[in-house]
Amino acid sequence: MKRLIVTSLLSLSATSPAWAWSNHALANYRAFEVMPEVAQAPAVSAEPLEAFLAAQAQPIAQLLADQDAWAQKHIAHYPPLPAPLRFDATVAQQGPEALRRAFLTALRVSPQSRFALYVQPDPWAPAPQAESMAHDLVSALPARDKDGGGHTFVRLRAGDSVAPLVVLASASDEPDYGLDLNLWEDNPSEWGPTYGFGKIPFGNPHLDFSTQAPFHMGYYHESSTIYMAAGFLKRTYPLLRIHQYESLSRLAFRTGHPYWGWRFAGLALHYLQDLTQPYHASLAPGFSSARLIGINLLAMLGMPGAKND
Repeated sequence: MKRLIVTSLLSLSATSPAWAWSNHALANYRAFEVMPEVAQAPAVSAEPLEAFLAAQAQPIAQLLADQDAWAQKHIAHYPPLPAPLRFDATVAQQGPEALRRAFLTALRVSPQSRFALYVQPDPWAPAPQAESMAHDLVSALPARDKDGGGHTFVRLRAGDSVAPLVVLASASDEPDYGLDLNLWEDNPSEWGPTYGFGKIPFGNPHLDFSTQAPFHMGYYHESSTIYMAAGFLKRTYPLLRIHQYESLSRLAFRTGHPYWGWRFAGLALHYLQDLTQPYHASLAPGFSSARLIGINLLAMLGMPGAKND
């Protein structure tokens, strides 16, 4: 019976990425343009990530340690940050590339994450007079045919003035650009085995976008039957990402780096919005555990109609 339940879960959740939000930025332009706190906020100056890290290396080191302590207390099945990955502020003396990599690995995101200076323009606004950017300069994942023309990027340069609404909306789509790519020990990456997350709890460990799923989905309200059969469903970490980026946003605002305050806020917003997507928060919305098992049992007996539907 347990094997049957697990098979049902995996079969019915395997296609859930197909229902993912395809571009968070487009919705957030509309959502926040009517909020004066965002729409009327003063313009900020674009700042490279390395400049922010160098200026605030010691507070960031303390914050990342506090984040790890918070997660150990509040997130079920959270694996503590391995000691070699702890952020040491003195790495700033080794130059911007070493500093950047130390920060990304302490967050346990992909070291290939771009964090480029860019924006995704509002398609309802006049086209900006700015240099366009190739997809690969912004995203570590290849462009997907289903995205169509939905992702257009333009370059920012250090010191450029940019509206907070644009920073926030653009960043809200950024976690889908490979930040959570190949973070598990059975993924095809150099960093995954060092991050301490263990083997991927569900999904194909060799399929790039699939390896991100446990950081963008949170199955927090399934039945006890489901959890008994599939305890691995508790190993999801969107709440970790929300806390990490929200607290980094607060630090950036507090220390005079408003560009990164808005950008980190956008990153946190992404995961919050993912949890409002029904197929990111439930294995099969509207289906009871018994019904899920029954549908898969019929499919195994040669009657896959309900499963395919």
